[in-house]
Amino acid sequence: MDNLKRESNLATTTEKKENNLDASKMETQQQQMTLEEYKKKVIDLMNKQSPLSTEEIENLTKWNNRYWEQLMSDFSPEVAAAGINSGLI
Repeated sequence: MDNLKRESNLATTTEKKENNLDASKMETQQQQMTLEEYKKKVIDLMNKQSPLSTEEIENLTKWNNRYWEQLMSDFSPEVAAAGINSGLI
Protein backbone atom coordinates (compact mmCIF):
# COMPACT_ATOMS: atom_id res chain seq x y z
CA MET A 1 0.00 0.00 0.00
CA ASP A 2 2.80 2.42 0.89
CA ASN A 3 4.57 1.71 -2.42
CA LEU A 4 1.38 2.48 -4.33
CA LYS A 5 0.97 5.76 -2.46
CA ARG A 6 4.63 6.70 -3.11
CA GLU A 7 4.27 5.92 -6.81
CA SER A 8 1.13 8.03 -6.97
CA ASN A 9 2.86 10.94 -5.21
CA LEU A 10 5.86 10.61 -7.52
CA ALA A 11 3.62 10.64 -10.60
CA THR A 12 1.79 13.72 -9.30
CA THR A 13 5.07 15.50 -8.54
CA THR A 14 6.45 14.65 -11.99
CA GLU A 15 3.26 15.89 -13.64
CA LYS A 16 3.41 19.17 -11.72
CA LYS A 17 7.04 19.69 -12.75
CA GLU A 18 6.18 19.03 -16.40
CA ASN A 19 3.26 21.48 -16.23
CA ASN A 20 5.51 24.12 -14.66
CA LEU A 21 8.10 23.60 -17.41
CA ASP A 22 5.42 23.94 -20.09
CA ALA A 23 4.13 27.16 -18.51
CA SER A 24 7.66 28.48 -18.13
CA LYS A 25 8.48 27.66 -21.76
CA MET A 26 5.33 29.43 -22.97
CA GLU A 27 6.13 32.47 -20.82
CA THR A 28 9.67 32.62 -22.22
CA GLN A 29 8.38 32.44 -25.79
CA GLN A 30 5.92 35.24 -25.10
CA GLN A 31 8.61 37.42 -23.54
CA GLN A 32 10.79 36.99 -26.61
CA MET A 33 7.97 38.13 -28.87
CA THR A 34 7.57 41.89 -29.22
CA LEU A 35 4.18 43.49 -28.72
CA GLU A 36 3.86 44.19 -32.45
CA GLU A 37 4.71 40.58 -33.30
CA TYR A 38 2.15 39.39 -30.76
CA LYS A 39 -0.58 41.66 -32.20
CA LYS A 40 0.22 40.50 -35.73
CA LYS A 41 0.10 36.83 -34.74
CA VAL A 42 -3.25 37.21 -32.93
CA ILE A 43 -4.76 39.13 -35.84
CA ASP A 44 -3.40 36.64 -38.40
CA LEU A 45 -4.92 33.76 -36.42
CA MET A 46 -8.22 35.58 -36.20
CA ASN A 47 -8.24 36.26 -39.95
CA LYS A 48 -7.91 32.50 -40.49
CA GLN A 49 -10.51 31.30 -38.00
CA SER A 50 -12.72 34.16 -36.87
CA PRO A 51 -16.43 34.66 -37.46
CA LEU A 52 -15.78 38.42 -37.18
CA SER A 53 -15.65 40.61 -40.25
CA THR A 54 -12.33 41.87 -41.58
CA GLU A 55 -13.27 45.37 -40.46
CA GLU A 56 -13.97 44.18 -36.90
CA ILE A 57 -10.65 42.37 -36.79
CA GLU A 58 -8.80 45.44 -38.11
CA ASN A 59 -10.38 47.50 -35.32
CA LEU A 60 -8.48 45.29 -32.84
CA THR A 61 -5.26 46.98 -33.91
CA LYS A 62 -6.66 50.22 -32.50
CA TRP A 63 -6.92 48.81 -28.99
CA ASN A 64 -4.77 50.50 -26.38
CA ASN A 65 -1.27 48.99 -26.06
CA ARG A 66 -1.85 48.42 -22.35
CA TYR A 67 -4.69 46.09 -23.22
CA TRP A 68 -2.48 44.21 -25.69
CA GLU A 69 0.33 44.03 -23.13
CA GLN A 70 -2.08 42.48 -20.62
CA LEU A 71 -3.26 39.95 -23.20
CA MET A 72 0.34 39.14 -24.03
CA SER A 73 1.26 38.54 -20.40
CA ASP A 74 -1.81 36.37 -19.78
CA PHE A 75 -2.34 34.39 -22.98
CA SER A 76 -0.53 32.81 -25.88
CA PRO A 77 -1.53 34.30 -29.26
CA GLU A 78 -3.62 31.18 -29.98
CA VAL A 79 -5.57 31.44 -26.73
CA ALA A 80 -6.04 35.20 -27.12
CA ALA A 81 -7.40 34.77 -30.65
CA ALA A 82 -9.76 32.01 -29.54
CA GLY A 83 -10.92 34.07 -26.56
CA ILE A 84 -11.62 37.14 -28.68
CA ASN A 85 -13.39 34.99 -31.29
CA SER A 86 -15.62 33.44 -28.63
CA GLY A 87 -16.43 36.77 -27.01
CA LEU A 88 -14.82 35.81 -23.70
CA ILE A 89 -12.12 38.44 -24.16
